[in-house]
Order: sequence, then structure tokens, then C-alpha cells
Amino acid sequence: MNAWVNRKEEESYLGQLELLVVQRLQNSSDERSLPSKRVRKREEVRLNKLSIEMNEELNRLEALIADEQKQVD
Repeated sequence: MNAWVNRKEEESYLGQLELLVVQRLQNSSDERSLPSKRVRKREEVRLNKLSIEMNEELNRLEALIADEQKQVD
């Protein structure tokens, strides 16, 4: 039962993360229509931050999966 609850929480979290990524990508594509170099720099900073955040979340998820596998073994 505990594993099922954990799996549901992970699925919910992954769904929320996916929505966040889609929203950010949509926001960044809206800003791409502006020709300003300053906007491009802001985009690069946002994409870098997004990349860092995604890597942190993936590392956290990998750690959760590893912990779950240790509990099962």
C-alpha cells in the first residue's frame, strides 16, 4: 500500500513538473517574437535557470527512486 501511495505521489509530481515545463516553454516562445537583444539575454537566463531547476528536480527524483528501490530490496 505504501509503495502505491508513493508511486501516485511521484506520478502527480511528474505531472505537475511537466505542466511547469510546458508553461515555461510557452512563455519563452511568446517572448521570442520580440526582436530586442535584451529580451534574448533574459530568455537565455530563464532557460539556464529552467535547465538548472530541471536538473535539480531530476536529481531529486532519481534519489527518490533509488530510495524506493532500496526499500523494496
